[in-house]
Amino acid sequence: MSAYDFAELERARHGKIHRDIKPENIILTEQRGPVLIDFNISVKASDPVVTQSHTDGYLPPDMEPGKWTSDVDLYQLGITLAQVATGLEYVYSQNGDSNLSDLREQVKIELPSKLSGVILKLCSPRRHQRFTSADEALKRLY
Repeated sequence: MSAYDFAELERARHGKIHRDIKPENIILTEQRGPVLIDFNISVKASDPVVTQSHTDGYLPPDMEPGKWTSDVDLYQLGITLAQVATGLEYVYSQNGDSNLSDLREQVKIELPSKLSGVILKLCSPRRHQRFTSADEALKRLY
């Protein structure tokens, strides 16, 4: 069992998977700053997922069909942060085309290297290149 698999099993005991992180599901409040909303399709990490609801384009390209893990949320967070940080909209078409590579390039150009490195790693096209947890991503920022 890899360290990634072990970490996933540990998170599954307690965590939730939102399954639909995107800019429209984040609001800004005076007291708390950004707040994630719309938990309609979220699940406990260890529970089976019976619906396939998602926002087109926000699933990792290497996601195993039907396997919803925290990795999906981290990928979606990366795309969301890239949009918020650059002001560019993520565009995805039904035939699978997107501007993700352009968005990633803008992140490299516009953001400080530490922040851009975290965002790019979050939305990396390959699971083994992404963070294994949100804690790991946060630690990289500090």
